[in-house]
Amino acid sequence: MCVIISKEYGKSLPSKDFLYQCFKKNPDGSGFMYEYNHEVYIEKGFMEFDVLYNRLKELDSQINLKNHPLVMHFRISTSGKIDPQNCHPYPITRDYDIMRETYLKTKDIAFCHNGIISNYRPKDKIHNDTQTFGVNVLSVFKEHYPSFYKDSKVLKMLNLLAQSKLCFLDYQGKITYVGQFFDYRGMKCSNLNFVKRRGYNDRNCSYFNQELHLF
Repeated sequence: MCVIISKEYGKSLPSKDFLYQCFKKNPDGSGFMYEYNHEVYIEKGFMEFDVLYNRLKELDSQINLKNHPLVMHFRISTSGKIDPQNCHPYPITRDYDIMRETYLKTKDIAFCHNGIISNYRPKDKIHNDTQTFGVNVLSVFKEHYPSFYKDSKVLKMLNLLAQSKLCFLDYQGKITYVGQFFDYRGMKCSNLNFVKRRGYNDRNCSYFNQELHLF
């Protein structure tokens, strides 16, 4: 199972050990997205932890990430090729080639996913279920209703379709969660599989279920 870690505005980067545990438990590549100057930037394809961490620290020194929301994704492959291009996050588009770019920016919204979207497994061995769901579902919503992710009824529908967890980041720095996420040490996490079991009882850990706000 992958893990999504989000750092909202005003929060500092998590510790190196925190990030290493995420990467160690989800070793098939990582990536992140952040808002900067009313655009969403995506950088992904980090197949080694040190490369990821050094880039995050470099970016922090360049723009001070405490002032920008950041969403990170650490992948375990359940479908599709294990390569830099299949790492999350993704822009919402009908073009698979654009989704597989490892550095890009968008003027609207991007997303990442944790779980298995069973009904959207691709027929080829390259793409993954998240990309297929993005192309066939999210892109349709976006084309017909650009602010779909602000509509609780649409989010409820997406939750039922995906039956897993989604995280969106838009050009205004708004992070939207679909499914149950945990508050852990100042971060929001799609699961806590990377934490030692005693961490589940840590005073720094609680959870919220975005679904509660969808009905």
